[in-house]
Amino acid sequence: MNFPHVASALSTKPMSTEGLIRWGPDGFFAIANEHIVTIYQLQNKEIVLYRTISRHKSNITKIAWNYPTVEVSKSDAFKYFLAVADETGNCIIYDIFTGQRHSGISPDSVINGVPILDICWSYSDSSTFFILTDNPAIICFTNGSPTRRRSSFVEECQIQNFSFKSFNLLVNWSSPLKNHYNFIVQDPFNDHNLILASHSSQYMLFSLNEADSKPKGVDQCGTFPFTPINTIEFFPHAKNRLILGNSHQVILYDIDTKELINIFSNNLEEICTINNIFSPQSPKYFWGATVSGSIIRFERQNDLFVQNRQIQLPGHRLFCIDVNRYNPNLVLSYSPNGKICVIKDDFKMLKVESSLPSINNETIVAWCLTDDGYIYCTNNGFVVFCQSNSVKNFQISDKKINFVGYQRKNRKIIIGGQFLSYIDIEKNLVYKDQFYEKPFAILSSENYIFVQNLPNVIDFFQGKKKENLVFSDNIKLFVVNDKDDTQIAVYLNYQSVYLIDITKKQQKKVTFSDCFGDITSSSYSGDKIVAVTNRGMFYVINTQNLTSKTVLFNENNLKRVKLNGNTCIVIDVNNTASLVDMNTLNVISFARFNVLEADYFLSDFAMIQTSLTSLRFVKLPTFETFISVPNFEYNSLRDRFVNCQNPDEMSEISEKIGDLNFINFAKTVLRKSDIPLCSPLSLPCELYREKYASSVCLTRTSKILNDEFVDYLILTKRNDEAANELLKRNSEKDALFAHCCLSPNLEAAKIISTKSGFWKLAGRLFALSGDKDSCLICFESNNAMNETILFGKFLYDDEEFTKICYDLIDMSTPLRDIILSLAFIGDSQSLLPCLASISCISAGRFCLLALGDKGKGIIREKLRLAAFELSKKHVSIEWERLSKSPPLDDL
Repeated sequence: MNFPHVASALSTKPMSTEGLIRWGPDGFFAIANEHIVTIYQLQNKEIVLYRTISRHKSNITKIAWNYPTVEVSKSDAFKYFLAVADETGNCIIYDIFTGQRHSGISPDSVINGVPILDICWSYSDSSTFFILTDNPAIICFTNGSPTRRRSSFVEECQIQNFSFKSFNLLVNWSSPLKNHYNFIVQDPFNDHNLILASHSSQYMLFSLNEADSKPKGVDQCGTFPFTPINTIEFFPHAKNRLILGNSHQVILYDIDTKELINIFSNNLEEICTINNIFSPQSPKYFWGATVSGSIIRFERQNDLFVQNRQIQLPGHRLFCIDVNRYNPNLVLSYSPNGKICVIKDDFKMLKVESSLPSINNETIVAWCLTDDGYIYCTNNGFVVFCQSNSVKNFQISDKKINFVGYQRKNRKIIIGGQFLSYIDIEKNLVYKDQFYEKPFAILSSENYIFVQNLPNVIDFFQGKKKENLVFSDNIKLFVVNDKDDTQIAVYLNYQSVYLIDITKKQQKKVTFSDCFGDITSSSYSGDKIVAVTNRGMFYVINTQNLTSKTVLFNENNLKRVKLNGNTCIVIDVNNTASLVDMNTLNVISFARFNVLEADYFLSDFAMIQTSLTSLRFVKLPTFETFISVPNFEYNSLRDRFVNCQNPDEMSEISEKIGDLNFINFAKTVLRKSDIPLCSPLSLPCELYREKYASSVCLTRTSKILNDEFVDYLILTKRNDEAANELLKRNSEKDALFAHCCLSPNLEAAKIISTKSGFWKLAGRLFALSGDKDSCLICFESNNAMNETILFGKFLYDDEEFTKICYDLIDMSTPLRDIILSLAFIGDSQSLLPCLASISCISAGRFCLLALGDKGKGIIREKLRLAAFELSKKHVSIEWERLSKSPPLDDL
């Protein structure tokens, strides 16, 4: 028997908050319901169940994936981490390949728990993340390394006057907040900027120091002129802009000008929660969705965004959608009834790539274990067959299911309720037995099906051969021996039990020495039978010597018992589960949570039902939540990466792993257009133009921001349209500039450029006149970085702009921008020393494979970095060393 490590827990209760559905890298996505997280992976158009996490005892509030790294010098390279926070203040970081808790924090007691409201992983560091608590406070942590984890122990720590227990986490800093906030978002243009926001529209811009990433202070506080706020994210195509959304409108908000621009709205029906509306890789379109099930793609056409594709998901409403950060053509949708769909933008249509059926907030009414998984049934007739690596779903018309069994040899599911049903798993067919309607009880074993169709008759059959047992009195209860299904125990009263061999038609009777109460449950295994009563009595029957023993277990009503070898699980009316030693009849341990039903899987594990909507596997005797066996995907990914011999292979594996920084770097070096992060200086000119076009097409209706649209028209040589746009303003100043658009004059531009304070106008006049060199000199000489990049990207091609980049890089340029600019230029002589100085060994290896010793090293000398040959030697030695053995620690 194989342990069902993938489907180790489930919940049929759909999520209640928006932050509980998230795409991760490599086609993974996670969905949280109640206290359980289910991880799936999209594989060849099929949604495959990958793993379940069920350690949490309270409802989950947020989940967030880290941005993994391929940097071989880091101990968390090639690791996928999922942060899971709950309403009692736990934040646990799970390694999804092993299923183990990698690190985390917990309150010192449930009473003192502080709910965690949001989690945000850093773009630039795969081990750093921020959490927002209800104190209110913001806390920054660094995830410990695997080596540190092995030697870690639980530590007490004080964070903002609250006591926490931490494991394998380093608290970088914490900061109290004056107001309560619900969201925390990192600026993709500058990862040292964070924004905190609340549903009630309050916000705070929070800055970190470039040197040590410690809090620098609050840049700005205020209230958005837009309420309420359900979602917030940075706009990826222009700096200092946010996307805000609520149930009827999605708007673009300019932080500098406080301007609001409507993106799309719907007053007739609600807009559902949308994550990643705009994608950095795809500036030509964005996504929308309504709760009625419509998913819409808007595309830029003729300087406007228009709806050009739509799919209607039939028969259900939408709760939220999440656009894949790594592949924006994939959209994950989740419905209030539990329906999961992956929508793909396929050429000129949207289609359902794959889906999982809804579970309709149903209760689990029956379940059983199989040789490699389990089966559960819901109150609306759904039957779900969970194996170790897949899930099959069926639906029958019976809405009164009270029993489910499994016959391994025949690969059939037996369903009991208002009638008897069979499901052939191989043929995916459902059969209904017309003979049995509203039977009293149904049981099944490996070889037989038992049906109590009359009060005193049990029918049993194997295949088409049917026999029966007739009793003189009505049957109270019967059970089958799980070791030998030819042996059954029948209770005709509560004072004795009949042991029957169904093949020999022999029976033996055992009378209980002491009787007290009605028998509520019984279990038969090998040569022992146990039974419990509603008055707290516990009976043990030995079928070899036909003796019984009675013990007063407790004063409560006992409702369930399950026997397996030397132990049994007893559940009372208060849903307290106890593990009992059958040799001494003493209680070994108690479950720390409510248990409605339980069954053994092997001797050391059990499946328990903890609520009407959730199941989980636990280890015995501790009742601890089972953590599934490791998955060796991590090692295979690492081995493939370190053995790459060309840049294309390295780029391909980094995309599979999902290292956004490395993907950004590699695509910049290779001059690819689908770059996932925001760095205007290093973007290919064509991609920069597309991003700027998308931004100005949204802001063209703004009175304050309309100048950007005019610049765009000038730069795309649409002077007449620029003039018309200016004349709409009814301003004499704008009318004069419109005249310049219609009649460019190079001599006038030269004269104006000599006048102090007129450089902005002069630069635009040079652009209108076609003198691009003078235009850029005008902006560069006045240190106008934004205008230099804007006009340079439009007026020059990639090769020409590389020369301009050299002049724009200096000591004040952020390191990330320096690296990407040098990657865009292709100057390995400067880039490699820069990478070596910060131990970016994987990027250094890529630089050597892709660029060799190309470049002049001008920036290296300007930044006073080590010589190229020394850096090359250092990177090569470190790559060789780290390829053979990962780093021991990073803390």
